Amino acid sequence: MVDNNNYYSFGFSEEKMSTNQYDNANENKHINLLKAQLILMIRLNGLLLSQNLITGAIPDCTGNITTLRSLHIDANRLTSSIPASLWLQNDLLELNLSSNFMSGSLPQEIGNLKVAILIDLSVNRFSGCIPSTIGDLQSLINLSLAHNTLQGPIPESMGKLVSMERLDLSYNNLSGNIPKSFEALKYLTYFNVSFNDLSGEVPTGGRFKNFSSQSFMSNEGLCGDPIYGLPPCHTTGPKRRNLKLRVVFALLGIIVLITIAMALAYAVGRYRRKTLVANTTDFAPGSTLSRVSYYELMQATQGYSENHLMMEGMWL
Repeated sequence: MVDNNNYYSFGFSEEKMSTNQYDNANENKHINLLKAQLILMIRLNGLLLSQNLITGAIPDCTGNITTLRSLHIDANRLTSSIPASLWLQNDLLELNLSSNFMSGSLPQEIGNLKVAILIDLSVNRFSGCIPSTIGDLQSLINLSLAHNTLQGPIPESMGKLVSMERLDLSYNNLSGNIPKSFEALKYLTYFNVSFNDLSGEVPTGGRFKNFSSQSFMSNEGLCGDPIYGLPPCHTTGPKRRNLKLRVVFALLGIIVLITIAMALAYAVGRYRRKTLVANTTDFAPGSTLSRVSYYELMQATQGYSENHLMMEGMWL
C-alpha cells in the first residue's frame, strides 16, 4: 500500500508530474480528471487521487501507462464503467476504485491482473456475476467487492486465491453455497459474506473455525455450526443418501417377495379347487344316473342266481 503521508500534493503541471514516481492529489477538491490528463504520463508509477470530487469516467487511455503500479481514485464521484484498457495493466499491484458511482459488470479480463495484491471495488453499483477468472489472481491479498449488486454464485475458483488474507463480499445479491474450497485459504484472517442470499452449509475446516456470526449474518439459507449463529443443517450427505437407497431397495425386495408368494398361493389354491371339483363331479347333487333295464339285470345276475349274491338282498 502507498502511504499518502509520504507524498506531497502538487499542481497539475506536466513538468512536475513527469519527474515524480508517485503523485498525490489527495484532498484537492473539485478536480476534473479529464482536464488533469494525469494518465498520459508514461513515467507515472502511482496515481493517488483519493477523497476528492473527481467526476466523469476513467479515460480509456489509462492502458497506455505501462509503468502504472498503483491506482487509487477512491472516494470520488466517478461514473460509467471501468475502461477495458485498465484490465490490460498486467503489472498493476493496487487498484482502489471504492466509494464511487461506477457501474457495469466485471469482465473475465480481470484475470489479467495476475500480480495485483489489492483490488477494492466496494461501494459502487457493479452488477452481474463474479467472473471465474478472478481465481487466477493468486498474488491477491485483499479483495473487496462489498456494497454492490453482484449476483449469482461465488466462483469455486476463488478457492485458488492462496495468498488471500482479507475477502469481503458482503451486501450483494450473491446466491448458492460458500465454496468448500475456501477451507484451503490458510492465510485468510477476515471473511465477510453477510447480507446476501447464500444457502447451504458453512464450511468448518481451515480458517473458518476462527470466524464469528458477523461473517455470515442475514443469509437466511445458511446453516451450520451454532458458533456462527446459524440453524443446524439437515444432513443430506452421501452416507445418508446411501442409507435411504438401501432402505428403498430393501422395501422393494420385500414387496416383490410378498407379491410372488401371493401369486404362488393363488395358483396353488386354484389348482386344488379344480382337482376337487374334478373328483366330485360324478357324485355331485343333481347328476343323472344311467338306467338299467330288467332284462339287462336278469342277464347280469343269471336270473338272480345265488352265485351272484353278495349279501342278503343284494346280487352282483
